[in-house]
Amino acid sequence: MATEQRLPDGAQGRGYSLQLTVPFGIPRVMGVTGCPVDCSAFLTSLDKICYHNNGCRVFIISLIWQVVPAFKPIMINADQFRLLSVQAVVYLANPEDFSQSKILSAILSSYSERYNGDVQALPLSGDIPLEFPRIVLQSAPSGWELRASPSRIDSLWSRLNLGDEEPNDVIGQCAEVLENYVRNTNLRIGRVALVLSRFTQVDNATHELATHFCNEQTLAGPLKRSDNFELHNFKAYQPETLDLKLNSWVRCKSGKFLPIGASVVVIEQDLNTIEGDKATNSFSADDLHNYFENAAREADQILRVYFPTGEQQ
Repeated sequence: MATEQRLPDGAQGRGYSLQLTVPFGIPRVMGVTGCPVDCSAFLTSLDKICYHNNGCRVFIISLIWQVVPAFKPIMINADQFRLLSVQAVVYLANPEDFSQSKILSAILSSYSERYNGDVQALPLSGDIPLEFPRIVLQSAPSGWELRASPSRIDSLWSRLNLGDEEPNDVIGQCAEVLENYVRNTNLRIGRVALVLSRFTQVDNATHELATHFCNEQTLAGPLKRSDNFELHNFKAYQPETLDLKLNSWVRCKSGKFLPIGASVVVIEQDLNTIEGDKATNSFSADDLHNYFENAAREADQILRVYFPTGEQQ
């Protein structure tokens, strides 16, 4: 005979039901309905306890009431996210080494098909901040862009529409432009950064993101009826894969993808080297390749910490 014992509605365990069979009067655990994660290992252990305790059904029901709420439903996980934009950045150690003609020659000689839009160039002037781009190269239109100023050079890709396919190895392609430029000009690079934005489309993104990070008491109190939700976190540390200390910014936020107004959760990750090390660092083209490759892996690992999959719970 099969039976089903509904679990009590709790802060995280509401909607779960324990499925039992009772052969020869001994309850055997068959499964839990309404649980979005794999509970098989837990249920196997629970079934053995039930069997060897000669059908102590009260004990089993009491135990699962306590344990099942720990299996919090995973509504958003890392595998759902797609790239929204990529920004690879190099910071010149000596802004006076910046040359518009050298940048145009080095970039367009190799990437003229990519940057096939109009060239935007401003004259060098002491009245303009060093960070302001003097050169902007763009595609027409496929999301590629390059911005160059005396203090930094940014290589970017942006998704123009939700349904667009991202290019193969888009992070590597953004980084390659900068590596090629440094290799051809021998400029000294003192600092580097990789900025990634990813998104996933979900109904009621504000509620889902807040639920992902906050408990029921907070959701019912200060976060009740929130129009938007954001979580920012900063840390400085040295990853195992790099001989550099990094600044790591993570920003998770709900929003709308314009112009269609799709409800999305966006995570922005900024992994950059320390500003104070800029004067002494010197990144070669090979160093840049190593940094961007490992920073991309580090960003993936961080994403899975914030939004684990079922197997990681």
